[in-house]
Amino acid sequence: MFEPTEEERVTVAPLAWVAVSLCLGVLVGVGVAGRGEWAMAAAALGLAGYFAAGVRWKAWALLASVVCLGVGLVQVELRRVEANDVGRLVVAGRGELVRMEMRVDDAPRWSAGARGDGGVAWTGRAIEVGGRGVSGRVRVRVGGVVGVRAGDRVEVLGEMSRAGAPANPGETDFAWLDAVSGVRATVDVRSGEQVRVVSRGEGPRLGWWRAGATGLLSRGFEGGDGGGMGREELLMRALFLGEVDSRLGEVRDAFQRLGVTHHLAVSGTHLAVVGGFVFVLLRGLMAVGLSGWLSPRRALVATLMVIVGYGLAVVPGEAVTRSVLLAGVVGVGLLLGRGVSVVNLLGACCVGMALWEPTVALRPGFQLTFFVVWVLCVGTPALAGFLREFRDRDVMVADRWLEATGRGLAGGRSGRAGAGMGTVVAWLAGGRAGWGARVRGWFWGWGVTTGAGAVVAWMAAGPIVAFHFQQVSPWAAVASVALAPVVFFAIVVAGMKVVLTAAIPWGAGVWAWGAGWAAKALSGSVQGMAGIPAGDVGVAALPGWAAVLGVVCLCLPMWGGVRRWGEAQRSAGVRTDEAAAERGARRGRRVRAAAWGVGLVATVGMPLLPLWAVDGVGGMRMTVLSVGSAQSIVVDGAAVAGGAIVIDAGSNGGDVYRRIVEPFLRASGVRRVRTLVLTHPDSDHTSGAELLIRRRGVGELVVGEGLMAAVGRDGGGPAGRAVAAAREVGVPVRVVAEGDVIEAGAVRIDVVHPERDGWRGMSENDGSLVLRVGFAGRVVVVGSDVEEVGQRAVLRQGAMVRGDVLIAPHHGSWETTLLPLIRATEAGVVIVSDDATPSGRQAKFHREMARETGVKMVRTSEWGAVRVVVGTDGTVEVRGFRGGGGG
Repeated sequence: MFEPTEEERVTVAPLAWVAVSLCLGVLVGVGVAGRGEWAMAAAALGLAGYFAAGVRWKAWALLASVVCLGVGLVQVELRRVEANDVGRLVVAGRGELVRMEMRVDDAPRWSAGARGDGGVAWTGRAIEVGGRGVSGRVRVRVGGVVGVRAGDRVEVLGEMSRAGAPANPGETDFAWLDAVSGVRATVDVRSGEQVRVVSRGEGPRLGWWRAGATGLLSRGFEGGDGGGMGREELLMRALFLGEVDSRLGEVRDAFQRLGVTHHLAVSGTHLAVVGGFVFVLLRGLMAVGLSGWLSPRRALVATLMVIVGYGLAVVPGEAVTRSVLLAGVVGVGLLLGRGVSVVNLLGACCVGMALWEPTVALRPGFQLTFFVVWVLCVGTPALAGFLREFRDRDVMVADRWLEATGRGLAGGRSGRAGAGMGTVVAWLAGGRAGWGARVRGWFWGWGVTTGAGAVVAWMAAGPIVAFHFQQVSPWAAVASVALAPVVFFAIVVAGMKVVLTAAIPWGAGVWAWGAGWAAKALSGSVQGMAGIPAGDVGVAALPGWAAVLGVVCLCLPMWGGVRRWGEAQRSAGVRTDEAAAERGARRGRRVRAAAWGVGLVATVGMPLLPLWAVDGVGGMRMTVLSVGSAQSIVVDGAAVAGGAIVIDAGSNGGDVYRRIVEPFLRASGVRRVRTLVLTHPDSDHTSGAELLIRRRGVGELVVGEGLMAAVGRDGGGPAGRAVAAAREVGVPVRVVAEGDVIEAGAVRIDVVHPERDGWRGMSENDGSLVLRVGFAGRVVVVGSDVEEVGQRAVLRQGAMVRGDVLIAPHHGSWETTLLPLIRATEAGVVIVSDDATPSGRQAKFHREMARETGVKMVRTSEWGAVRVVVGTDGTVEVRGFRGGGGG
């Protein structure tokens, strides 16, 4: 890493100020309505003011002009995206069957698929829909594998919709992401058979280069270049080329839990490892006699060519673009013998990328890569220098003398010929002392610098990660340093695999075997460290002002005023006497220690604020998540002792758990799940259970007899995998029936249906567990998926089904027994977990039911997540995430 100049250590470089101002303008422009013309005019006025103002005001005029430029650029960009008419063909949140022709922009990548199963996804430009010419960028998700390449013109048949606002706390705002990425609609295609290639395109520029690198890395692995890829091949492709695949599963989750996913995102570190290895290799060749034709200048040129070639081969991204630009400019500067200001060049890269695509400043990858790299350049020497002030100067002088003495004795320069045994003893003692001095010197040199870099990078990323991803990783800095040797080794091995496969194709299997062992070492290390307690702390979304405050506080110890004040204190003491100098040095250390303490408290404490500011209640809260025609319910609050209770875990092969359930648990401050209840084996209630057990940990798994029978009969599908996962990780499995009770603090859950062996002869839906959740004299009845037969059995329970709120059975589907059941419960509110507007007959039935019974119908498709809050005094409040509420 290039050391910053003294000026860079204590000030912010001019281009960095420009970059920050431009990004600030982009952030402001998104939150302020406008068309961009007035902001652009203000930018021009500010630029004129720059030339007209005096020296004192020139900088302020320039920065104001840049802020206005950022506002105007992002407003013009968002207006241009909104003008694309493909998004106007659908109603937000509703799927419409369309036949679309489009041009594929990027190569298809593996995704969760259109229905939660395995598939591919890509983005492209719409050309025609139903014979009508359209414009706009769309995303396509296919439930299967198709032979589509970048640049192809394809025809797809699927459901087109636009992303709506989030329906659950903590859920990603896909409408926002689509807006800043220019995507106007999403087309979900059921299978690859509904995709037809109209014409083959030439592909993107240098697409052949990227495809060639992927093929060389994959060749030799079992399954070869494409189909049937194993975990080792997927991991090496993710690490070396940035092709993060959802099939990595547990390994990717382990990286995420540790907070070291940056190792799977190709960035400047990867380019530095590859470039550094090549440069050291070339210099080694020079040392063994090839210096005649391989000069240092040529070695530098070759290294730059390798870095640029590697950057063009990986998946494009903000970090890669910044790294290649930075490396190229720095290399050219070194070749020309010019001084290099890394911080200024970093600001120039930031400005260039933001001018090219203003919305890039809104993305977490951009914010992380630039702020963290800037902190590494400026904060690492500042923190390392501060830590070295605590080194005992007498020991440092002694170590230097011992190290020099050890080298001299070892080299035979200190001793007289024929000195005898005394010289041997002195040599041995001096050698041992010299080695100890070298170890201490290494620790206070490279060791402190490396540790300082890891700490400042961790501190810089903390507020940004908490703001975007609701995650705090306390051990991320330690894990990043500990994994660095393994990661660097794996990157080098992957690069050698590509080169050796190109040079000696017939040995691809051997090279793949070596790369596979490197991948196994990496995955084993990550998964082993992922088990560290409190390695991943989920938090609620961090407010924007808190993230900004954390970033500002981190900049405080790197501010030039702090450093200069400390130096002034010490210099003032030097002019008097040694004692005064020492007092001045102590005052300077205290000031810098206070500044670093403020930065540490802010960057670590700010992300943890939501843990104490969660929207909690003194009683019980029961949240019916909006998961479509599926079910997932979370019961938490002060009344629930030992953690939350989760009733069912969503659908779509665990995709609902990743997108909705897990983020909701983070946003609600739930750090432990004491009980997971699976009402029956249907996949729309159990698909996320295995992930919940493995990733969050569960105190107890509660199931019905019908579910266990299905597991024993045919494996039980997702339910069977959940039971197997519970047994594997040591979670007790409890089988319940009518009359059993689940007690959690002041909350009591009674099993109302079915009775022992009562599930026999019933369908899986009718044999579902019906639960009665009670607290403070109030009751919520969970109807699960019971249909007519099951509802008749529930009606025979009499008083046990009475409650204040009913979660409608089978997602509110029409049954002849539903109206009598609602009357029997005497509930004032009926909650329906569904994903669409009800059919004509069902809507009519619901209106008649509401009119006859006077109940309030609440649908998750309209209200979003529905929360039932029961206070300690017995008050009941029902409110929706998208609005609505009442007592």
